[in-house]
Amino acid sequence: MHCLLQAWEDAGLSLSTSSNEACKLFDATLSQYVTWRNDKTLGGIEGCLARLHEADPTFVMGHVMANGLELIGTGRSIFLDKELDRAVKNMVKLAKTQLLTEREQLHVSAVDLFAKGCLPEASEQWEQILQDHPLDLLALKFAHDTYFYLGFSAQMRDSVARVLPYWNPSIPFSKKQYLKLIVKTVSEEIQASLCHPLVSKWLDSFVSEPETVLSLGRLTQPLPDFYKGLYALNHCSLCGTSTSAQVLPSAGENSTCVEKKQTWALAVDRKDAWSVHTIAHVHEMKAEIEKGLKFMQKTENEWKDCDMLTCHIFWHWALYFIEKGEYEAALNLYDDYIAKYAFSSGTLLDIVDNSSLLYRFQMEGMNIEERWKKLLQITKSHVKDHVLIFNDLHILMSSLGANDQESTHQLLTTLQEVSKTPGSNHQYGLGQTLGLHLCQALIEIEDKNYSKAVDLLYPVRYQIFQIGGSNAQRDIFNQMLIHAALNSKSDHHQKLARCLLIERDAFKPNSPLTQRLMQKASAVHCM
Repeated sequence: MHCLLQAWEDAGLSLSTSSNEACKLFDATLSQYVTWRNDKTLGGIEGCLARLHEADPTFVMGHVMANGLELIGTGRSIFLDKELDRAVKNMVKLAKTQLLTEREQLHVSAVDLFAKGCLPEASEQWEQILQDHPLDLLALKFAHDTYFYLGFSAQMRDSVARVLPYWNPSIPFSKKQYLKLIVKTVSEEIQASLCHPLVSKWLDSFVSEPETVLSLGRLTQPLPDFYKGLYALNHCSLCGTSTSAQVLPSAGENSTCVEKKQTWALAVDRKDAWSVHTIAHVHEMKAEIEKGLKFMQKTENEWKDCDMLTCHIFWHWALYFIEKGEYEAALNLYDDYIAKYAFSSGTLLDIVDNSSLLYRFQMEGMNIEERWKKLLQITKSHVKDHVLIFNDLHILMSSLGANDQESTHQLLTTLQEVSKTPGSNHQYGLGQTLGLHLCQALIEIEDKNYSKAVDLLYPVRYQIFQIGGSNAQRDIFNQMLIHAALNSKSDHHQKLARCLLIERDAFKPNSPLTQRLMQKASAVHCM
């Protein structure tokens, strides 16, 4: 039997356990985490973690994996969940009784910091690991996800750029796993990006000669053009420019480059849900509604079993229908898939997708009160969590939509309480500077105080990225501001609505949703 314990050792990623079975299950869990898929043949992540604990109950990295995955799901807090609090404390205590490697000690510290809400500090610990151990996929993925929650797009870009040259197919992951790292590098941050023309050439070369990817990883050799192009693309995705750029194409042209790359990724692995997800973002940002719908229909059978991301991909599918104005089709997707996945999984990603979609229906003038009431059944238990401000806002949407004053009051009062003395908890501090501000804007909209909502939203519109999430997810706040400005009785706000719509049309031409809003603006003499 292949000794995974030795394989991890050979990769410079020693695991402090004598159990090869524990290493095998650690590897299996990591693979499922990275691919967004519970592998039923392995018993899924939950089954693997249970057997991992049985194989070696004192395996510290097993505890790091279990606690880290629970925390990264953002559905539980050590401040409210005694079981989770005990699990994290037990991990820290266990680590002190063993002679661990520095890498393992940093993992323990990072998970402990994350649990306490110190997200930037946790990511720093994972980055410290990656400086010495660039092949540590768990550190890379935990850091990447944490940056996503923080809205730190530059760090998302750079965390991958720094380690990518070290990767090659000889490490203790399969060639497919190596390729998955490559194709996942540019995530949602491709949106709203401008790209140097040379990037297109580099990516075209990569797509036509995919085997060049497999030569990456040896620092003693010249860096391949693909890696240069990939880094430039990441760089441009953050800045909207490039230091060497003389002529910049439109964001749509750049997204076409990325679409080619992700299409190649799907040729490597047709069930790579992350590449499906990325292409969904491309079509959304370019307002390519028909292409997006056809793509979803064509690939549905390939990603439908990728359970950790399936609900979110259906959410993207529904966005196309809303954009197109086909609300019944979007509602059918919501009722048949999106709502059912949220109630089945109970994960916060699925829950916030439900809130986000229902709020968009509401802005389009649809009566979805009963759906709000049903959703409240699973959001109600999270009103006091305050793990992420992003989550809090979407949970508040559900309590307001369901007209549940008690849940709304509990969320606001507990958020106010923790925000008064945030300490080192990053999200509590964000609640003080931005979160409560946005919560109040939601309340003003619900109370039809549109002028107040505009006055709250407009000054912070360029700060909203701090709540994390993708551009597509945060676009709900852009739409919220436009609707509030359109409905405000203030002439100034109605003129602002005109400016915001012109801006939106310039960035996302040919958007049916924008056109509908422009028609509404014309009706109230804004345009």
